Amino acid sequence: EVLTRYVEVEVRLFFPRKGKHDLDNYMKILLDCLSGVVYADDSQIERLTITKAVDKENPRTEVYIL
Repeated sequence: EVLTRYVEVEVRLFFPRKGKHDLDNYMKILLDCLSGVVYADDSQIERLTITKAVDKENPRTEVYIL
């Protein structure tokens, strides 16, 4: 069921190595993909938290919808 209330989104990006990572590009793609699937529209996002770190063994993206 798609959420119709305001939401908070927390995103944790874990890269395999340090480097130049353009967070706004990653977020635009991710939030557009979630729109219509998790929440009705990305205008519902009241708070967005983004963190980045390095995890050579397990690079990944974690998304929490609150």
